[in-house]
Parts: sequence; structure tokens; C-alpha cells
Amino acid sequence: MKKKLVLVMALTLVALVVFPVVASADVFEGEGSITARGVGVAIVHGEGEVEIVGHGIGLVHVRNATRLEASGRGYRRDLPGGGAVFMGWRGEIHAAGTELKVRMCGGLIELTAEGTGWVFLRGRGTYEINGESYDWSTEGARVSLGEVEE
Repeated sequence: MKKKLVLVMALTLVALVVFPVVASADVFEGEGSITARGVGVAIVHGEGEVEIVGHGIGLVHVRNATRLEASGRGYRRDLPGGGAVFMGWRGEIHAAGTELKVRMCGGLIELTAEGTGWVFLRGRGTYEINGESYDWSTEGARVSLGEVEE
């Protein structure tokens, strides 16, 4: 029962933090890869693969994965439809899918995403796309996985 309460509270916190900000972000689409490391909130949406390194600080919510593999320790709850929630995960998470959605929040986020779609980053950190390095935005920024097409 305690685990369920913690899970519900964590998902509610993520929903409150993430959804209002994403609605106000610019929309870009693209194909390619991105590597990001920082503190805050990250969302990956699209078709392709995502690799996440968990440091035991934060929450990862994966939806619509056709392939989902995780090695490490922490709390994992599998969800119907190819999804899972990871809390306090220390290890690696690999997810792939055609309509993949991955939401992360926490003290240290490390991810690499390849494919088609977009990534939303809010907080402090850096990301690299097409060989160029950029800083995360404290207001939030939605960036493409490759060349930007407006």
C-alpha cells in the first residue's frame, strides 16, 4: 500500500510539473540523435530508441515501448501496453517503439535518443545535437531529434 501511495504521489508531481510547461513550448520535428545530461525534466516523444542512465535520484515513466529492458536496482512497476515506472532506479533503461513516450524528472538525468520526434528539456544541463552543444532552458525548450523543420 505504501508503494502505491508513493507511486501515485510521484506521478501526480510529474504531471503538475511537466504538462503545463510542455503546452507552451515551441513545436519542432526532426530525425537524428540527441545526448542530454542535466537536472530537471526531460520528455522524449517519437519513434526510435532511448537509453537512460539512472543514478538512483528521480522518476522515469515509459509508455508504448515495443522493447523495454532494464538492468539495475530500484523500484520498477510494469504497466499494461508496453510501459513501466521506475523510481530511484540505479542502472540502465533501454526503450524502443514507434509511438514511444518517456518522461523523466530528477536530480540527474542522462539520456541518448535516436529516431524521429522531439525532446523537451527543462532545468540545468547540456545537450548535444548534430555535433553542437547547447544548454537546457530553465523555462523549458522543445527541440527536434535532428534538423529542425518548422
